[in-house]
Amino acid sequence: MRDWVPEVPVALEYNGLSYAVMMASPQDLEDFAIGFALSEGLAASAAECTDIAIAEVDQGWIVRTALSGLGVERLTERVRTRVAESSCGLCGIENL
Repeated sequence: MRDWVPEVPVALEYNGLSYAVMMASPQDLEDFAIGFALSEGLAASAAECTDIAIAEVDQGWIVRTALSGLGVERLTERVRTRVAESSCGLCGIENL
């Protein structure tokens, strides 16, 4: 039997900007941050996501990622206009 891993709050920051908080298991957070950036259109490829730093904090986890390329422009625009269409109450908030 595998150990059960609960979901915890994971704050995603790109280029120093708080982007979203999602519930996720705290494993493979680097892949999670890259996949999130790709699905949100913040990065065109995984290569645009660099310098990923992961830190555990009292409230959960923070994943800080540097974006290069067109992701920088997309990030700035999305932070200003992002709207959460549905949420568990925690998911989608900007920071912990």
